[in-house]
Amino acid sequence: MTGSVTVATDNSEIFVNTRTEITKLFDRGDHAELAWVAKLDMYNPGRFQKNFKALGAEITANGIAFTGAVGVANPKQKFPFKIGAGLLDRETGEIRYYAEGGEDSISSMVTGPGGELYIGNSPMRRVLAGVTFGSSRSPGQPVGGISKFKPIYNDLLVRDALWAAATRASNSARIAEENHLAATQDVQQINALLAQALGAGPAAVAEKRMSGEEWENLRSGIQVVLQDLRPTGRDLAQVGNVLAEMAVALDARAQ
Repeated sequence: MTGSVTVATDNSEIFVNTRTEITKLFDRGDHAELAWVAKLDMYNPGRFQKNFKALGAEITANGIAFTGAVGVANPKQKFPFKIGAGLLDRETGEIRYYAEGGEDSISSMVTGPGGELYIGNSPMRRVLAGVTFGSSRSPGQPVGGISKFKPIYNDLLVRDALWAAATRASNSARIAEENHLAATQDVQQINALLAQALGAGPAAVAEKRMSGEEWENLRSGIQVVLQDLRPTGRDLAQVGNVLAEMAVALDARAQ
């Protein structure tokens, strides 16, 4: 194992980082249960090459963010040729989205409130890969500083934020009376998710991925939910149902 174990605040999920893979486990109290090993198939590897994990797993509301690479990996060292960032499906471990670019890193990955990924660049291993295996394998010039990946489908960001908020509200409704503090913390998280949706909506309209009328209806519904958002079982259950209906409508238009 390399890096830290990442523990989800819900669903008893644990994500374990090895040198080249991401593994999901369920915490069953006295033992762990294997859920999946991520299917990292970003690139078509050449001879003696493989796809492998670079950074991750970073738990987000709609998946597991990671950076991945293709290159040569042995028990002592990894030599990345091409690198990018993506999102794994939390249920299956398969890649939902992937974008090539950026740079290798030995730092950490940070997610922004608008769905962005920020990664500190550390190009030395990729430079060594070019020196060791030939510059044609990894021809990109070394890049320092910080790389930023941003969402390009803001209507889907709105949808996923609503789904995540709906799920958290429904889950919190079940424990609100027994654990008021946890419900209060969940309300803060729901507020953050709805703020993310409110921020992404105008961008979706500007991209012409959502009409102004559609967004106005959604925005009005979110504002009503915010007024009714309180850490009680009854209120959270109602909020969960309303947000789920909004998310279902966005699912239908995306198909």
